[in-house]
Amino acid sequence: MDDTKEKFRFQNNDSALVTSVDSMTAAREKMNRHLAHMFNTQIQSLDITHDISQLISPAISNLVTEVHEQIFTMRPLFESLQQSVASLCDAISKWDIPALTEENKEKLTSSHRLWGQYGWTPLPSISFKLFYDPPANIDEANALMKKQCSKRKLESLFDEIRRGNVKKNDLEEAINCYNNRCYKACALILSGIIEAKLIRRQRRSTYRKVGSSAVDIFAKESESICDKESFLTILHLLNLISCLETFFQPGKNFKIEPATVNRNFISHGMAHRSVRKRDCVQLFLLLYNLMIYLEVKP
Repeated sequence: MDDTKEKFRFQNNDSALVTSVDSMTAAREKMNRHLAHMFNTQIQSLDITHDISQLISPAISNLVTEVHEQIFTMRPLFESLQQSVASLCDAISKWDIPALTEENKEKLTSSHRLWGQYGWTPLPSISFKLFYDPPANIDEANALMKKQCSKRKLESLFDEIRRGNVKKNDLEEAINCYNNRCYKACALILSGIIEAKLIRRQRRSTYRKVGSSAVDIFAKESESICDKESFLTILHLLNLISCLETFFQPGKNFKIEPATVNRNFISHGMAHRSVRKRDCVQLFLLLYNLMIYLEVKP
């Protein structure tokens, strides 16, 4: 008996263990109550959802019926509109657009040349119609193009040039100089890239010309294909050549500095005014338009 008491003494004397068991029992009962509450809540939610579905089902059915009726009613209208569009397209295809008069051709030719003389060639994302009318002066030309040359459009221009056939290291260095406002360095790099394209255009077997002489060769070569091109292509080419002639214009003993950036003045250190941001934008555009033409007419 004493051995039995000794063996089970901890059950009679250890109150902590009894307390622990009681706590576990209470926790289990609390959890059961919580689960029962959740189960009842879900049952009630399902009942409510069923009631709502019974209420809105007729409304949905009526809505679907009305939509079908509206579609059926409007079908003749859509068919009539489709016929009208087809008739309009057919009429447009039969329009007789008169050819440009000689006066209009001369105006467009002069306008594109003048834009080039002011240092501007088209931006990829703008309409060529801007160049259809000649600017009153160089200030107006600069003002009109400034509105077009936003930061976003210039970034797009850089990407277009990157995709072309150009020395990537030289181009990235020019863009880096531009972004850091080192405009003279940027202009000098771009000048070299543009001139190299004109030089490489010439045959290796001949003495390859540079500067304005390289532009003259490019212009004479282009004259021979003008008759085979569309009028708009010729206008673009005239604008490009005019801008190249302006940029590579001989220094003429450096007595009078041009209003636009000039390769000879900046390359030989004879420029009196600083190279501006606008000058670099013009050179990026000149490079882009030259690349476009050379890639189409290799």
